[in-house]
Amino acid sequence: MKEGPDRSLPQRWTPLIAAKGFAPLPTVFLENYSKLNITVSEAMLLVHIHQYKWTADLPFPSVTLLARLMGCSTRNVRKLCLSLESVGYIKRVTRDGMSNLFDMSGLYAKLEDIITNVSLANAAKKQEVEAALAAEQQEVEAALAAEQNVPPLELVL
Repeated sequence: MKEGPDRSLPQRWTPLIAAKGFAPLPTVFLENYSKLNITVSEAMLLVHIHQYKWTADLPFPSVTLLARLMGCSTRNVRKLCLSLESVGYIKRVTRDGMSNLFDMSGLYAKLEDIITNVSLANAAKKQEVEAALAAEQQEVEAALAAEQNVPPLELVL
């Protein structure tokens, strides 16, 4: 049995880099964040929040930690959070004496809409192509049928 290429994280990056951990991000986010009408900084904030989403539970990195990771002020992170909240992509759930929880169900719903819309567009395009092919086939069949009803040409010598 032939094995495929080694797709492990150490092979894709380096063993040292892989040892520091990774944050899984769906391709649909990476390929479509520009369609979300958010800034690159807002997208990067979402990436950093997801770095702390290890289970189905809501992640809770502190604003201070996020600011340190992004190399900006806590004020800037709060501003980015407000912007993402205003479009419904995140919702901060406050907790007394602890960092906020980040509910990103709005972001997930929007990404699912993108997937669904692309699927619907592809299905519509497929139907359009199939209809065009069927029409073309009918034309060919009609031409062949008409050709068969033509009396044979007689050669006159």
